[in-house]
Amino acid sequence: MFRWGVLSTAKIGREHLLPAMVEAENGVLSAIASRDLSKARALADRFGAPHAFGSYDEL
Repeated sequence: MFRWGVLSTAKIGREHLLPAMVEAENGVLSAIASRDLSKARALADRFGAPHAFGSYDEL
């Protein structure tokens, strides 16, 4: 089982990457990181990731 962490809140991630990760049977979306913590938290909440980080280094 993969645990994925995503380093971006960009459009391609929101519209393509994250929905595919949520549907995948071989992994789970664990965290999203962005330079803006509020953006990371919003996407984490939207896609069910338990962790959000306000910097890439934190992830």
